[in-house]
Amino acid sequence: MTRVSNEQSDGNKALHAVMAKFLDINWGPVSNAENDVGTDLWVQAVDEHRYLLRAVVGVQVKGGPSYFKRLGVQGDRQGWWYYESTADHFDDWAHYNAPHLIALHHFERELSYWAHVTPSAVKSTGQGRKIFVPEDQTIDAAHAGQLRAVAASRASMSAYEGTAVDRPPGTVPQGHELRFALIAPRLIAPHPNEGFQEAITAVEGLALVAQGRLRDLRVYADQFAEVPDPDDPPAPSDWAWGFVAAAWDWVFNDSTTALESAHASAPDSKSMAASGVLVACVLARCERHREAVAVLGSAASAPDMDAVDHAWVLVQRARFKAEIGDFDGCADDSNRAGQLLADQAADADVTAKELRAAVEWSRMLLADDDLSNFRRAMEASDTTVSWWRSQRASWGLLRAAEAGFRSWSYERSRIVFGALDYGASELFSAELCADVSAAHGSWASFASLGARLAIQHAVETAPEATDHMRQALDALRRSGDDKSLRLAVEHLLWDGPTRAVAEAVAGLRLAEWSRTSAIANLVMLEAAGDLLTEPAAAAIAATVTEIADDGGPEFVKRYRPSFNVEFYAYRALAGVMPAVGPDVHDDIAQFVARQLSNDLGPLAGELVDIVDWLDYTRVNTASRAELKQFALDDDTDLADRILGWFAENDDEEASNRLRSRAAQGDLDALAALGDVQCLSVQEAAALVDWLEDDARRRLAEMRAGSYESGSSAVLDALTLLNLLFPGNAKWAMVHEVLGDPTGLAEDKDAICTRIAALADDVPPAEREALIANLDSIAGPSRSRWRNNQIAGYDIVLAIALGSMSPDAAESAIVRLALGAPHERMQAGRLLGLGHCAAAQSLLAQLARDPVLQVRRHAARSIGRLCVQMPNPLLVTLADDISQRDGKFPQLALLDGMQSNSQPPTPVAEDVAEQLLHHLSAQVRRLATGLISAVGSRGDVCD
Repeated sequence: MTRVSNEQSDGNKALHAVMAKFLDINWGPVSNAENDVGTDLWVQAVDEHRYLLRAVVGVQVKGGPSYFKRLGVQGDRQGWWYYESTADHFDDWAHYNAPHLIALHHFERELSYWAHVTPSAVKSTGQGRKIFVPEDQTIDAAHAGQLRAVAASRASMSAYEGTAVDRPPGTVPQGHELRFALIAPRLIAPHPNEGFQEAITAVEGLALVAQGRLRDLRVYADQFAEVPDPDDPPAPSDWAWGFVAAAWDWVFNDSTTALESAHASAPDSKSMAASGVLVACVLARCERHREAVAVLGSAASAPDMDAVDHAWVLVQRARFKAEIGDFDGCADDSNRAGQLLADQAADADVTAKELRAAVEWSRMLLADDDLSNFRRAMEASDTTVSWWRSQRASWGLLRAAEAGFRSWSYERSRIVFGALDYGASELFSAELCADVSAAHGSWASFASLGARLAIQHAVETAPEATDHMRQALDALRRSGDDKSLRLAVEHLLWDGPTRAVAEAVAGLRLAEWSRTSAIANLVMLEAAGDLLTEPAAAAIAATVTEIADDGGPEFVKRYRPSFNVEFYAYRALAGVMPAVGPDVHDDIAQFVARQLSNDLGPLAGELVDIVDWLDYTRVNTASRAELKQFALDDDTDLADRILGWFAENDDEEASNRLRSRAAQGDLDALAALGDVQCLSVQEAAALVDWLEDDARRRLAEMRAGSYESGSSAVLDALTLLNLLFPGNAKWAMVHEVLGDPTGLAEDKDAICTRIAALADDVPPAEREALIANLDSIAGPSRSRWRNNQIAGYDIVLAIALGSMSPDAAESAIVRLALGAPHERMQAGRLLGLGHCAAAQSLLAQLARDPVLQVRRHAARSIGRLCVQMPNPLLVTLADDISQRDGKFPQLALLDGMQSNSQPPTPVAEDVAEQLLHHLSAQVRRLATGLISAVGSRGDVCD
């Protein structure tokens, strides 16, 4: 008679005992005895409400005293090692489509211990494999959440393939539809290609809003009486459709009132969670983060809230607490949310897995710079919902690319089919779904992308749409994309609408800066601070000086910035300086003096632009003394600029010190002098010697493959001194650089521009040498440096030195004006220097060139000529520039009018008077200075 072995008996008893343990937590175990090739049980997982999850777990069961002979340790956990002599079973379990457990049943304790078999958990023994089974992991209700997480761990996208149209029962867990409608609207909203066959529910309407399919919702409302008009909110008793109408109102009217009202009347905890999260996200977009935290605090206190909903509210509150610097509160909320989510099976609830990613990102923000935190956050973020968001954004970008291509190709079918769609709806959806998912980094990226496309689209289709442009700028700033914000503001300050930028910078809320927007706020002030009103500029200046001064450490503690606070604060203050009132200047001077008492290193150079805007007459004697003492004792660029500030105000000691420094090769001191001709002959001779030696050294290093910035400044100074001090001139290096085919374009540009400006001062012998070598000046470049464009410099010198006939010169300058951007810049400068007067009409074209630098040179040349040789054409061009919407064209025009020693003409005075009420304080100050110069001329004449 066959006898059952102890091993078989223990195995059978262990199998049934483990099955009983799973039954105790309402899971459904099924024996796999007939097909047992290493998996004893298949177990159907259920959630905490006993709903079946779409997840099955395989279990290998072992039991008996032999498996518990020796207690082992792994890290700080006790348990037992389970061994197999080969790797076969472990490899199968670790890579099976369904997750697998090892279960060891202890008969005496009546406990079943388990371990999740993963590649990282399995260790090699040389020939076989082993896995650690912790003593603190048992199959019971206390560990049901961890077991559900295991069941979800092998969740794959395949479970959601086809759900764009067909959503099998259980895809959206019952009772969680509102959360899914906002975070994963794809699983709720009807497919756009299904048509409008039947009425939709309120939850489906909310999902349509989350997908940006607002037109579709309108069509449903028009076709079905059961679907309320979103513009006409239903009775208060129908809360769900009221919530949809409130969301609709926010999208179209940018109002939070209806949403806040819907949240206040939420009938249950699920409604409270969904409405609270959406309201908080909308408030945060209005930079009302503290109110957002309060709303979420109220929602979190709702009784009987589902675990995932509770975690949803907490992780959002953690996010917004971090934005206002409450990092302790952020840690508390994110840890609690993580605990709640640890008990959820993400395979059945993709929203729970998405919220886990938000928790991990919060933890990474709070932790020290640790690669493991980053890896966990990245791994957690690779979710089904994030893929859907990216898919939605990609559709939007495809539409934007299509719109851009059609616009480029001058396609006209839009007249029939309406305006081109640049993907705004899809990007709105990607941004909103990331926002309500607390995927902060993704939200910021999508917000920036949507704002940039909105600005581009508005510029191309409705450049006068000030309000739309301002909203897009606000969104770009709130996203924290400082680099794109700087580019956008610069473009709008060239082409307008300037008022949109002015309104955007005026809308900065000093009390509501956030961790994300802090750097963009400072960049906005740097780029457009001169558009502020005088009182606003004073308040901003006080805030920025506090940030950079004693408040710096507090700012760092509050926002944990990843940027250098002082660097951006100094630049922001420089941007605001033109707009501050006279009473503030002494306070700013004292601030600069305090900063100079610290060891700023390279940062000291960022104070230069602040000093340049200080009104000498508004700075008291004590503050001046501090600044002057620093400048006398220091030898930096900042010290030279401060000495230049004193020299401009007739300080002889400062002027003498600058001349002495300049003679020793300090080019910053030379620039600060303003008028180089104030140098003595001896000082000029010493400086020419130094410049020639330095130019020779730099040229040798450049030929050897080493580049040092500043060579163009050295050659410009050498050329200038050669022209102004002919008795001390040394032209050899100038000729050598011009004729060198490996030379840098910027070096040749500096020399040629200076010679063209002072062509009458070129000695005859040097003039002949330059003309004789024209062919080598712009010959084929053999430079190792890329984009070294030297074409056209021979034409510049030929025209300036008079080696061309008037007709040939006119033809040549036309070729330049039709050439590459650097050639068009050369044409604009030549015309501004008075050459080829017959071709001045080219300035009309160059003043509207697509390249901003070309426009700048053209506007400056028009201003310069209006002072030197005004004529009806130039007056018309100057008037056109002064009336354009923008700031930079006017600055270039005024700069040209002030660029030479000749007194301003009545034409210049008329232009300046038109600009006295410009939005830019910088433009107003230059215009005022020009008018003052006209008045001074009148006094002299009298």
